[in-house]
Amino acid sequence: MPHSDHRICRLASQFRRVNDQPPMNSWTRLASGIDRAITRSIGKRNQRARGELAPISTQAKLQHLSEVTAKYHALCDPSSVFETHTTAPIAHTFDVQGALRDGTPLHDLSFTSAMRPLDPGLATVFADEDNARVRTRWIGRPGSMRPLVILVHGYLGGDFRWEQRFFPVKQLRSWGYDLCLATLPFHGLRKQRDRKGPPKFPSADPSLNIEGFRQAIIDLRSLVTIAQARGCPQIGVLGMSLGGYTASLLATAEPRLDFCMPMIPLASLADFTRDMGRLPGDLHEQRVMHTALEECMALVSPTQRSAVIDPARIVVVGADGDQVTPISHAKRLADHFGSALVTFEGAHLLQLGRARALEQARALLS
Repeated sequence: MPHSDHRICRLASQFRRVNDQPPMNSWTRLASGIDRAITRSIGKRNQRARGELAPISTQAKLQHLSEVTAKYHALCDPSSVFETHTTAPIAHTFDVQGALRDGTPLHDLSFTSAMRPLDPGLATVFADEDNARVRTRWIGRPGSMRPLVILVHGYLGGDFRWEQRFFPVKQLRSWGYDLCLATLPFHGLRKQRDRKGPPKFPSADPSLNIEGFRQAIIDLRSLVTIAQARGCPQIGVLGMSLGGYTASLLATAEPRLDFCMPMIPLASLADFTRDMGRLPGDLHEQRVMHTALEECMALVSPTQRSAVIDPARIVVVGADGDQVTPISHAKRLADHFGSALVTFEGAHLLQLGRARALEQARALLS
């Protein structure tokens, strides 16, 4: 294993050990401070990667959002936005990738994405050979007839070495589940090999964001189909941060889910943009821009869609000290779905007390 691989695994293991500790007020304050520092660092790095852009007036931005909203309302109906209109079997491959320390086998499952952009102008972007191949890691033995939890990572995530240590794999395995680490579009092994800086999705381009979330959900629905064909009797989804948004969105599109657990979730791109101070203009202009963003993303926004599974099978898990996707996001999702909300005292990265919160969430789903 290369030196950098050892460093990733060691860092992830340290996070896991800390996250399993009971919360303390001083630790929560520290965890919140780390969230703020990491958010500032990522923001500066992304700004450098984008370079100097010509300023765009608020009116021009509103006009663009209005045009994108009208375009997608003309291109598709909300009820069919995540449909592929194909019934062909999904060709897929499993490659053995060793095992966890406890002997649990690892298999990398891959298949071709069935998503085709609604906007033909983005066909080339999403046809990128790296992104078009869906990559997942199955933790367990495919065909074992065990229930499955699909795990969806957050922004900048998708490295299997990190994710299988940062997610509560041991706890979920102890509940009797096999696990599958999904990869969001343009993340992890789906990121273009020659791309520098942050992933292409999500971005400041609303059209790309709409198509990106469409691809994420269509790919996850394909994964559900494969899991069912492999004999999984129940299938749930747990997503963190951007993955929490995606998991929530999946609950509005995939009726075969047994449960959905958005954790430290993003609920609204418009809310996130506002909370990060990225809306231009005075207070009135910011409110108008916020409304326009909400309307533009409505097709792929979990707070603008109804769940297609029983709301009692959705439990939202939020962190009181979260400074990246504040607890208001978790509350908004829970209120929208009419679902339970479980909280812990940690933050976004240092999730102090999450093991206990997950046990509470599991009890609500029993």
